Amino acid sequence: MTPARHTSFARLTQKDVSTSAARHEMLQTGRMGGARAVFAFCDLSGLDLSGRNLGDADFTGAVLEETNFEGAKLDSASFFGADLRRANLAGASLRRADMRAPRCAAPT
Repeated sequence: MTPARHTSFARLTQKDVSTSAARHEMLQTGRMGGARAVFAFCDLSGLDLSGRNLGDADFTGAVLEETNFEGAKLDSASFFGADLRRANLAGASLRRADMRAPRCAAPT
């Protein structure tokens, strides 16, 4: 199934997201050049963030349909109002993540 496209959101590529995730991981480990990943109100539909350390990242209002977060560390990340329909969160750590008002698939 192809994720819906949201024209009002900046559509990020896998390369954009991987670069931001790498800089965020540098910040998490205290290395120079690190910066917080801010994906607020961006479209990351169908991208792969599996196994990444994105604790404290900002996904506020982001479109994350079919995004792969398998095994990712998402502790204290903000998903406030994010669209998580069909996102893969298997094995992801979401300790203290802000999951207020996310849009998720209805149970079947």
